[in-house]
Amino acid sequence: MQYNFTFREKDKGWQVILSYKDSDGRWKQKSKQGFLTKKAAKVYGQDVLESVRAQVKTAASGPKELDGITLHEFAAIVLKAKDLEYNSVRSYINALLRFGTILTDKPVADITYLDITSAMQEWAYSPASRRQSLTFLKQLLKLAVHPYSLRPDNPAESISLPSLSKHSKQGIHALTKSELMELLHKLKQLDIRIYTIAAIAGLAGLRYGEIIGLLRSDVDIKNGTISVTKQFNLIGDRQYGTKSIKNGANGYRRIPIPALLCRIISEYTATVPPHLSGRLFPIRSSCTGHINSRIKKISPGTTIHDLRHTYASLLLANGENIKTVAALIGDDIATVLHTYIDYTDDMRQQASLSISRIFA
Repeated sequence: MQYNFTFREKDKGWQVILSYKDSDGRWKQKSKQGFLTKKAAKVYGQDVLESVRAQVKTAASGPKELDGITLHEFAAIVLKAKDLEYNSVRSYINALLRFGTILTDKPVADITYLDITSAMQEWAYSPASRRQSLTFLKQLLKLAVHPYSLRPDNPAESISLPSLSKHSKQGIHALTKSELMELLHKLKQLDIRIYTIAAIAGLAGLRYGEIIGLLRSDVDIKNGTISVTKQFNLIGDRQYGTKSIKNGANGYRRIPIPALLCRIISEYTATVPPHLSGRLFPIRSSCTGHINSRIKKISPGTTIHDLRHTYASLLLANGENIKTVAALIGDDIATVLHTYIDYTDDMRQQASLSISRIFA
């Protein structure tokens, strides 16, 4: 397999780029940044290389070695080749399992249109869940046709994805600016740690796992930025830990933070002694149940994740462009469009009015 590595300094760290030819002879790349040393980047690069080699070997093996492989087994091969986080793999597998073992234990080559539609008739899931499951199945069977050559066609291709209502597309709960400020004011009187965590979610838009993954050194008060490099999350079956965030749409990023948040974090770090690990918050802060219960007592129905939605919603409502919001919250543009559809619809309406005024 042809490949080469590129190592370069980027954003006060090292980046590794692996370029390689896949089983079809096309050049592809995998990259990650944020390593403290070039040596660390090289170690990671070798791990990725081994994964890619296995992926290319499997894709080039042809149907003989994979003859009789079940849908569940095939999904495991595909997901392993993608080098995803544990949480993502679990989400995909759960989506597939909604079809039931009659389908997932069946050889990929033998799956029919009727098998799929029959399994779907037994569903009592939400439109969003049905859509997720069918989308993943379509992707798997498309790969089964090419490049794996396990079957000649994709029996799921003609099955329409379940439609989503406007409400189910949005599915978010966001606060107004005054509601957010009132919540933070009351949390400050109860618990400075929860107050600071909530402030980072609401004023910087970080995911909860990203907040718990922060080191004190990730916060640059002088320049008013936070570097998001790690995330506290599931790393195995019932095992939690901190992992470096992958480079990409929802990966490593440095975001500007307002002066108010700089003051809040400064007050917290001046009050709470530094942890030996260098973490901004101790691991025991990872109990979302306790934090959400405190938040809900002040703002019924609101969770820590809703504060991230609040951040994005306030930016969109105040005219910030979608690309910038996506970069700040670590999501791709499609996700922002899908999640915050009410706000993007308002933006389209406003644009329409602007066009009308321009050409009146």
